[in-house]
Formats: sequence, C-alpha cells, structure tokens
Amino acid sequence: MSIKLFVGSLSWGVDDNMLREAFEQAGTVTSATVIIDRMSGRSKGFGFVEMESAEEVAAAIEMWHEKELDGRQVIVNEARPLVEGAKLFVGSLSWGVDDNMLREAFEQAGVVTSAVVIMDRLSGRSKGFGFVEMESSEAADAAIDMWHEKELDGRNIMVNKARARSERPERSERSYERTEY
Repeated sequence: MSIKLFVGSLSWGVDDNMLREAFEQAGTVTSATVIIDRMSGRSKGFGFVEMESAEEVAAAIEMWHEKELDGRQVIVNEARPLVEGAKLFVGSLSWGVDDNMLREAFEQAGVVTSAVVIMDRLSGRSKGFGFVEMESSEAADAAIDMWHEKELDGRNIMVNKARARSERPERSERSYERTEY
C-alpha cells in the first residue's frame, strides 16, 4: 500500500515528471501529480506524491521539506484527509504577512496543519488572503474566536470557515459589466 505526500509551494514550472524525478531520489514513486486549475490550465502550486514505504516517505520528507525545487522552497508532509470544518479562509491580510507569520499567529489557537498566503503568479505579491487548516474543527472555531476582526501585522483580518466554490454565493454583477448607462 502506498503512502501519499503533500507537496506545497511548488513553482509554476514544476510538472508531474519533474515532481516524480525529484522524489525518486528518495525511493520508489508510485504516482506524482501536480494539481492543475481547470479554468486556467496552470498549476495550483501544489501536488501529491505516493511512495511505497514509510521509510521512503521519511527519506523524501527529510530530503525535500523546506528545500529548493525549481527555484522555490517547498513544503513536504504526509497528506492527511481534510477534516470537515477545519479549513479557514483568512482575508484582509496585510502585504507583509507570509506563510510563516500566518502559521505562527494561528498556532496560538491550536495545531495548524497548513497555512498558505495566496500569491499572485505574475507579480509574486500577496493577494491579501490565505487559508489555514487546523487539526480539528474545535481548533478552527477557537481560531475564529481569537482572530476574526482582530489585528495581524497592522490590519484587522477576517476569518471564516472555508467553503467549497459550489457553496459560495454568486458574485454580484460588477458596475463595469453594465450594458445601460
């Protein structure tokens, strides 16, 4: 039975083959997949690698976690199933907040399994929002209580449970899309 690894913070140039070749240095790779955005056809900046044994997984984490792959420091850890209600959307982030600052802030409320500030692929700047995944829905609730409308790096942030795109309300029509003037 293979064991799945999560590989985050991938550069946009990493494809399935490059990911496979990198992780084959640590052992037998049964699959390597970079997750692609359906709309744009571009990488979402993360992927999954499956390896045959726990020893190979440990070697891969040791070899690649917080190491550079294709010019970018990657995050590697054993993939965990998504805990319902534990993923948070964090909005109104200041431009100075990075993944580490976000993680450190939310660790005050409980165990953080991932923290990612979403970056614009062209400018490399923060888009002003991110996602934090807590170990449990109780820790997520504590994080909301602790951080919603509270200051982080000089700005009051918004913290809510993340929802699937299909569950979000439609965006209202924008004024520039009007056909009558």
